[in-house]
Amino acid sequence: MFSEAISLFWQRVRNHFIIVKNSFWLIGSEFVAKLVLFGVVVLLARYLGAEGYGRLQFALSFASVFALVMDLGFNTLTNRELAREKEKYDLFVPNVSFVKLGLFVVSLIVMTAFLLLTDRSFEVIVLCILAVCYYLFSSFIEFYKSVFQAFEKMQLNAFSRLLYCALLFSGLLLLMNKKAGVLAIMLGYLGANFITFLFTLFLLLRYIRPFSLKISPAFIKTMFKMVFPFMILYIAAIINFRVDTIMISYLLSDAAVGLYALAVNIIMAAAFIPAFCCAAAYPSLSRFGISSPRKLFLMFKGMLWIMLLIGALGAVVVLLLAKPLVLVVFGSQFIDSVPVLQILAASFFLSGGVLLMGYTAIAIDRQAFYTKVVVMSVLINVVLNYFFISWHGIKGAAIATVIAQLISFAVLSFFLCRRGFFFFSSVPTEPRLK
Repeated sequence: MFSEAISLFWQRVRNHFIIVKNSFWLIGSEFVAKLVLFGVVVLLARYLGAEGYGRLQFALSFASVFALVMDLGFNTLTNRELAREKEKYDLFVPNVSFVKLGLFVVSLIVMTAFLLLTDRSFEVIVLCILAVCYYLFSSFIEFYKSVFQAFEKMQLNAFSRLLYCALLFSGLLLLMNKKAGVLAIMLGYLGANFITFLFTLFLLLRYIRPFSLKISPAFIKTMFKMVFPFMILYIAAIINFRVDTIMISYLLSDAAVGLYALAVNIIMAAAFIPAFCCAAAYPSLSRFGISSPRKLFLMFKGMLWIMLLIGALGAVVVLLLAKPLVLVVFGSQFIDSVPVLQILAASFFLSGGVLLMGYTAIAIDRQAFYTKVVVMSVLINVVLNYFFISWHGIKGAAIATVIAQLISFAVLSFFLCRRGFFFFSSVPTEPRLK
């Protein structure tokens, strides 16, 4: 019995060490990356102004809605399945890559046709096409990084992320020095992502292993059946993230998009800590979802306290520093972003908890329910955005986002609490997962 206790103790130490190590690589690299990317946001906002920055953000947001078909949840599924069975590597990598290329062609054709039918300007059409190509390379990069995450080689994720940030920052500095316009700036984004794609592919082949190019139609068919809940989830999540920016463009102006996008980008820069803590824990959550529900509960309970604490501290900091941050860093032309940023502080408080609960639902194979929650959030967000933007402008979009996220938090909390997963619950022998 004593030896079993010692074995269990060291197993728990090992599990925590792996999570701490993975979190260190992810959070450390992302901290540096967010500093660099925040610098990019500052430079671009000042250089392009509210209207030019708004056009750039509209192209990236609009293209992302069509480019989402290149992912459809394949990354999340691959991460979960490879974390459980590494032997599936040679099935997932070539087949998912083949599917992504085919879906890229579909998304490019559909988006271009839609833009032509809606009589958008030639510049906007070109910007959106370049943005879709940017998302193609981004899709492959994130797919390879999901493989690294499943093999718990987070340092490879870090190397890829840092290279992209270095290339983007230096490239945009050079372009701004040459007085380049919005189109050239978008080409800078595309170039940085293309080089990062080649580097990440090299890391995959060198530090995981080469993969065969054999395509299996039967596996692709099976994979689409497996990925369907993830597909709906991914589509809904992207639309939920981008819908406010797109609706502001159509209901207000490019300048309003720039003001709103600035506040959103600041929140996203701050949200990397809870996001990457959850990402680092996800492989372990997936394993425990099969092997030990009790360990899954213990990890969830500790992580949820951490997410709520980080969210509360971050929200207070944003509320207090929103105005001086915007005025000092971005200038008075973005003063209208301040109230939006302060409203979105509530979204930051909720985001870590919602993400952790979503990962936990997937880990216990309840992704179908989580998908329904995200779809519900999208529908609420779209409806509220339509009315709130008309009534309150860009502040209305922020209010709609917070309300939709609050509802998601409440529904997921109720769902997991009924299965023994919540921070005020006692530790059961084996939680009821189903």
